[in-house]
Amino acid sequence: MLFQHLIHYIRPPSRHQIILAFPKTPPSTSVMKFSTTSLLVMTTSLLNRASANSCVVSQNALYTYTITTDNSLPDISGVCGGLWDNLKGFSACSASATSCGAYGSGKVLRWEFTVPNICNSGDVEAAWWDATTNNWGSISC
Repeated sequence: MLFQHLIHYIRPPSRHQIILAFPKTPPSTSVMKFSTTSLLVMTTSLLNRASANSCVVSQNALYTYTITTDNSLPDISGVCGGLWDNLKGFSACSASATSCGAYGSGKVLRWEFTVPNICNSGDVEAAWWDATTNNWGSISC
């Protein structure tokens, strides 16, 4: 590959120099160009999609978690079963006041439970990952 070299001297030029190498684009290669606006829209879209699920934690003597998905899930009862099974894997997270099921439009999942304050958000996020592998987005509690 051919390189076009650009040498830029920082004053004083005696000991410090930075050499930047830029690949030369052959004339036959097509290059995708995006405007700043389109890059901003694409980045915002990706960020919104990745973090649109919500996790709200109410902290008192116990922690109450409410996790709601932003989109529909095909098998809510199966996902709920996986969530409970995986949460039980964390001994500090013995849940009470539990519910999990369809919410709103009937295809959105809502998972609510109360746990001792020694059950941390990392345990809850890990249970979500283990049950869903983030197929419907991640959660951040």
